[in-house]
Amino acid sequence: GLTDIMAGEGATPDSLKTFTDRNATSNMARPSDYLKATAAAGLQYLAYIDMTHHLNTYLKAMVAQIDIQREAMRAQGVRDEFMDNFKASLLERIPAVKAGSFAWGMLVVCKPLPGTASPTALALADALRAAQGAIGLPTHGIEGPGAALSPCPSGP
Repeated sequence: GLTDIMAGEGATPDSLKTFTDRNATSNMARPSDYLKATAAAGLQYLAYIDMTHHLNTYLKAMVAQIDIQREAMRAQGVRDEFMDNFKASLLERIPAVKAGSFAWGMLVVCKPLPGTASPTALALADALRAAQGAIGLPTHGIEGPGAALSPCPSGP
């Protein structure tokens, strides 16, 4: 599987500036972009687990770490201006997450191999779908093969 902080499906370039202006990117992929890319690479979709509801907790924890670790980082040569700018960027992302500009999730895929079956991959997919449904995690409209999921074969 893979995980990433992504653009929300309806995000605009302006709504992503708190991330793209301070990171080595000017473009952020969306969950649907990852689905298309993995399908184009021949990978079979098993599940998408939307963890966006945890993103603000993560951002707030990062802000706290800047405050907690400030002296240690300063002793290692990190300038206050850098820490303050990064902290401000993190704080700006919190309302952007609430507005749907960012997504955070895990995409679970596998590489099918002809002639073999993977009960482990099927069990994982079933468990992920059950857990997602049991606690009502949204999928931002991302749908998988559901009950028609064919086995993703295991490797040698």
